[in-house]
Amino acid sequence: MSQSVRAHLRNVTAFVHSSLDARASKLALDSRVDYVRFLEAHAAALVPLEEALEDQGIDNVLPDWQDRARAPALRADLTALNVAFNPLVAPNFETGEALLGAAYVLEGSRLGGQVLLGRVKEGKDPDILAATRYLRHGQGQRLWQTFQPQLENGASHNPEGAVEGALAAFRLFDHSFSQVLMEAIH
Repeated sequence: MSQSVRAHLRNVTAFVHSSLDARASKLALDSRVDYVRFLEAHAAALVPLEEALEDQGIDNVLPDWQDRARAPALRADLTALNVAFNPLVAPNFETGEALLGAAYVLEGSRLGGQVLLGRVKEGKDPDILAATRYLRHGQGQRLWQTFQPQLENGASHNPEGAVEGALAAFRLFDHSFSQVLMEAIH
């Protein structure tokens, strides 16, 4: 393959990533109601996804996984806002490459979290401003920079396995946001 695994993942998942971004952008993160929906949607996908990755051995392919896991921060934000969530069923990941593909989605969402944090800070609700552990997770660390070589080294011999994992993770988040947005209509 002539391009990096990361570039291949970005290209192959662009459509589903774009679809997810379009859904998520419908939420005004400076609004308490929409911020809660945002956290619910993330929790419904991220919590079971991280649990599945852990159960299936992500720490064998990402030794620093415990530094990367964001479910505790997300749960703390939901608790602070007195919000429950309904977890979805996470997919199974058959290979280490698939685990890395799913981790690629999670690590990329952390980067996007910095932009979203700025939108949250536009609001004036002190409860929301205090419930940003999830979006702030990893600040000051070089998690994306240290992830990239692990992705390239771990998935270069089977990039399609990484694609399968990334697509499964994106679809789980897309389903979660679809569900939360449909509930908002009713």
